[in-house]
Amino acid sequence: MANQEHIDGLKSIPAALHEAGHATACLALRRRLRLVRISARNGTGQTLCGQHPRLVPGGKGSKVRVERNLRREIIIIWCGILAEASINRQSMKTALLARSHDANMMLVLLAKLAQGKAEQIALGRDLRLRALELLTAHRKVATAIALALIRQGMLTEAECRAIWRKHLKKRPNRA
Repeated sequence: MANQEHIDGLKSIPAALHEAGHATACLALRRRLRLVRISARNGTGQTLCGQHPRLVPGGKGSKVRVERNLRREIIIIWCGILAEASINRQSMKTALLARSHDANMMLVLLAKLAQGKAEQIALGRDLRLRALELLTAHRKVATAIALALIRQGMLTEAECRAIWRKHLKKRPNRA
Protein backbone atom coordinates (compact mmCIF):
# COMPACT_ATOMS: atom_id res chain seq x y z
CA MET A 1 0.00 0.00 0.00
CA ALA A 2 2.85 2.42 0.75
CA ASN A 3 4.16 1.93 -2.80
CA GLN A 4 0.77 2.87 -4.26
CA GLU A 5 0.64 6.03 -2.12
CA HIS A 6 4.15 6.94 -3.31
CA ILE A 7 3.14 6.43 -6.97
CA ASP A 8 -0.04 8.47 -6.46
CA GLY A 9 2.05 11.22 -4.85
CA LEU A 10 4.38 11.31 -7.85
CA LYS A 11 1.41 11.53 -10.23
CA SER A 12 0.10 14.54 -8.35
CA ILE A 13 3.31 16.62 -8.63
CA PRO A 14 2.62 18.06 -12.12
CA ALA A 15 -1.01 18.79 -11.21
CA ALA A 16 0.04 20.41 -7.93
CA LEU A 17 2.56 22.65 -9.70
CA HIS A 18 0.01 23.52 -12.40
CA GLU A 19 -2.67 24.51 -9.89
CA ALA A 20 -0.11 26.27 -7.68
CA GLY A 21 0.87 28.36 -10.73
CA HIS A 22 -2.75 29.42 -11.19
CA ALA A 23 -3.17 30.12 -7.46
CA THR A 24 0.04 32.14 -7.24
CA ALA A 25 -1.02 34.25 -10.21
CA CYS A 26 -4.45 34.82 -8.66
CA LEU A 27 -2.81 36.08 -5.47
CA ALA A 28 -0.25 38.25 -7.27
CA LEU A 29 -2.85 39.75 -9.62
CA ARG A 30 -5.39 40.28 -6.83
CA ARG A 31 -7.92 37.86 -8.30
CA ARG A 32 -10.17 36.28 -5.71
CA LEU A 33 -9.33 32.63 -5.12
CA ARG A 34 -11.88 30.34 -3.51
CA LEU A 35 -10.17 26.98 -3.51
CA VAL A 36 -7.37 24.94 -5.08
CA ARG A 37 -7.43 21.15 -5.17
CA ILE A 38 -5.75 18.16 -6.76
CA SER A 39 -6.57 14.48 -7.01
CA ALA A 40 -3.61 12.23 -6.28
CA ARG A 41 -5.32 9.25 -7.91
CA ASN A 42 -5.57 10.62 -11.44
CA GLY A 43 -3.19 13.58 -11.32
CA THR A 44 -5.80 16.24 -12.06
CA GLY A 45 -6.56 19.50 -10.33
CA GLN A 46 -8.81 22.52 -10.20
CA THR A 47 -8.44 26.14 -9.19
CA LEU A 48 -11.72 27.87 -8.39
CA CYS A 49 -11.74 31.64 -8.52
CA GLY A 50 -14.40 33.95 -7.23
CA GLN A 51 -17.00 35.58 -9.42
CA HIS A 52 -15.76 35.86 -12.98
CA PRO A 53 -14.69 39.41 -13.79
CA ARG A 54 -16.48 41.38 -16.49
CA LEU A 55 -15.16 40.14 -19.82
CA VAL A 56 -17.53 41.99 -22.14
CA PRO A 57 -17.94 45.75 -22.42
CA GLY A 58 -20.97 47.34 -20.84
CA GLY A 59 -21.01 50.81 -19.41
CA LYS A 60 -18.85 53.90 -19.22
CA GLY A 61 -15.11 53.28 -19.29
CA SER A 62 -15.56 49.54 -19.20
CA LYS A 63 -13.58 48.72 -22.36
CA VAL A 64 -10.26 49.37 -20.57
CA ARG A 65 -11.41 47.35 -17.53
CA VAL A 66 -12.53 44.46 -19.74
CA GLU A 67 -9.20 44.44 -21.58
CA ARG A 68 -7.31 44.45 -18.26
CA ASN A 69 -9.45 41.57 -16.96
CA LEU A 70 -8.93 39.55 -20.15
CA ARG A 71 -5.16 40.02 -19.95
CA ARG A 72 -5.17 39.06 -16.27
CA GLU A 73 -7.14 35.86 -16.95
CA ILE A 74 -4.72 34.87 -19.74
CA ILE A 75 -1.72 35.45 -17.46
CA ILE A 76 -3.34 33.25 -14.80
CA ILE A 77 -3.82 30.48 -17.37
CA TRP A 78 -0.22 30.83 -18.57
CA CYS A 79 1.13 30.60 -15.01
CA GLY A 80 -0.42 27.17 -14.53
CA ILE A 81 0.95 25.90 -17.83
CA LEU A 82 4.43 27.36 -17.24
CA ALA A 83 4.66 26.03 -13.68
CA GLU A 84 3.86 22.50 -14.84
CA ALA A 85 6.12 22.73 -17.90
CA SER A 86 9.06 23.78 -15.73
CA ILE A 87 9.07 20.51 -13.80
CA ASN A 88 8.46 18.30 -16.83
CA ARG A 89 10.92 20.21 -19.01
CA GLN A 90 8.23 20.26 -21.68
CA SER A 91 8.08 22.44 -24.74
CA MET A 92 5.26 24.99 -24.73
CA LYS A 93 3.47 23.03 -27.47
CA THR A 94 3.53 19.85 -25.36
CA ALA A 95 2.45 21.74 -22.25
CA LEU A 96 -0.47 23.35 -24.08
CA LEU A 97 -1.57 20.02 -25.55
CA ALA A 98 -1.46 18.44 -22.10
CA ARG A 99 -3.83 21.08 -20.76
CA SER A 100 -6.23 21.48 -23.68
CA HIS A 101 -8.94 23.07 -21.51
CA ASP A 102 -6.56 25.87 -20.50
CA ALA A 103 -5.32 26.25 -24.08
CA ASN A 104 -8.86 26.47 -25.48
CA MET A 105 -9.88 29.04 -22.86
CA MET A 106 -6.80 31.10 -23.67
CA LEU A 107 -7.63 31.05 -27.39
CA VAL A 108 -11.16 32.28 -26.66
CA LEU A 109 -9.86 35.12 -24.48
CA LEU A 110 -7.14 36.08 -26.99
CA ALA A 111 -9.77 36.27 -29.74
CA LYS A 112 -11.65 38.85 -27.64
CA LEU A 113 -8.52 41.01 -27.38
CA ALA A 114 -6.91 40.73 -30.81
CA GLN A 115 -8.37 40.52 -34.30
CA GLY A 116 -6.01 38.58 -36.56
CA LYS A 117 -4.17 35.36 -35.85
CA ALA A 118 -0.76 37.09 -36.01
CA GLU A 119 -1.91 39.69 -33.48
CA GLN A 120 -3.28 36.96 -31.20
CA ILE A 121 0.00 35.04 -31.36
CA ALA A 122 2.03 38.17 -30.58
CA LEU A 123 -0.23 39.06 -27.65
CA GLY A 124 -0.14 35.48 -26.38
CA ARG A 125 3.67 35.56 -26.42
CA ASP A 126 3.75 38.91 -24.61
CA LEU A 127 1.38 37.68 -21.91
CA ARG A 128 3.36 34.42 -21.60
CA LEU A 129 6.47 36.49 -20.86
CA ARG A 130 4.58 38.48 -18.23
CA ALA A 131 3.36 35.23 -16.69
CA LEU A 132 6.92 33.88 -16.66
CA GLU A 133 8.14 37.04 -14.90
CA LEU A 134 5.35 36.75 -12.34
CA LEU A 135 6.05 33.08 -11.71
CA THR A 136 9.80 33.65 -11.46
CA ALA A 137 9.29 36.46 -8.94
CA HIS A 138 6.97 34.27 -6.84
CA ARG A 139 8.63 30.86 -7.30
CA LYS A 140 8.90 30.24 -3.53
CA VAL A 141 5.18 30.85 -3.06
CA ALA A 142 4.24 28.58 -5.98
CA THR A 143 6.48 25.81 -4.67
CA ALA A 144 5.10 26.12 -1.15
CA ILE A 145 1.50 26.02 -2.43
CA ALA A 146 2.32 22.95 -4.56
CA LEU A 147 3.86 21.15 -1.57
CA ALA A 148 0.87 22.00 0.60
CA LEU A 149 -1.46 20.71 -2.14
CA ILE A 150 0.44 17.43 -2.34
CA ARG A 151 0.17 17.03 1.45
CA GLN A 152 -3.42 18.20 1.91
CA GLY A 153 -5.09 17.78 -1.49
CA MET A 154 -7.01 21.04 -1.10
CA LEU A 155 -6.30 24.61 0.01
CA THR A 156 -8.68 27.48 0.71
CA GLU A 157 -8.02 31.10 -0.18
CA ALA A 158 -7.04 31.81 3.44
CA GLU A 159 -4.48 28.99 3.42
CA CYS A 160 -2.98 30.21 0.14
CA ARG A 161 -2.79 33.76 1.49
CA ALA A 162 -1.06 32.49 4.64
CA ILE A 163 1.57 30.81 2.46
CA TRP A 164 1.94 34.05 0.49
CA ARG A 165 2.49 36.08 3.66
CA LYS A 166 4.96 33.58 5.07
CA HIS A 167 7.13 33.56 1.96
CA LEU A 168 6.83 37.15 0.79
CA LYS A 169 6.17 38.95 4.06
CA LYS A 170 3.57 40.94 2.16
CA ARG A 171 -0.19 40.57 2.15
CA PRO A 172 -1.84 40.40 -1.29
CA ASN A 173 -4.83 42.67 -1.63
CA ARG A 174 -8.16 41.12 -2.39
CA ALA A 175 -9.66 41.81 -5.84
